[in-house]
Amino acid sequence: NSGQKLERLSYRTDSWDVDLLGYMQGKQTACRGGGRDSTTPVIWLGDLNVAHKALDVWNDGAKHLAKQSGTTAEERASFQRQLDGEGEEEGGEFVDAFRHLHPEAKGHYSYWSQRAGNRAVNKGLRLDYFVCSRDLFVNDDE
Repeated sequence: NSGQKLERLSYRTDSWDVDLLGYMQGKQTACRGGGRDSTTPVIWLGDLNVAHKALDVWNDGAKHLAKQSGTTAEERASFQRQLDGEGEEEGGEFVDAFRHLHPEAKGHYSYWSQRAGNRAVNKGLRLDYFVCSRDLFVNDDE
């Protein structure tokens, strides 16, 4: 992550996120079988340490968020670049599965400050994701 005082912010956005995206694109390409028309989608999941959208933060708009790890504009933009990937189609190459299936959902968080006792009152952040190849969502009706 970017570090408590954002000392690793540029490493995260300029190196780590870029390298992760390249790795996942490589896996997706390798799974395609060297030129076959069929594709094998990839999924990466876990704590990605970013609250991507306003709906992913209980107190979006709070002044301190611009300087808090996981909620900076740089981290959010970097995550959006990961979703966009090399995608030529509308919406990019990868999909935040939860947000795709629940575009207006609020209050579904995966992190709460234990020191502040925020879990009981659901004051949290959504930092955990299932990021999927867009191919998995081609037929939303199925």
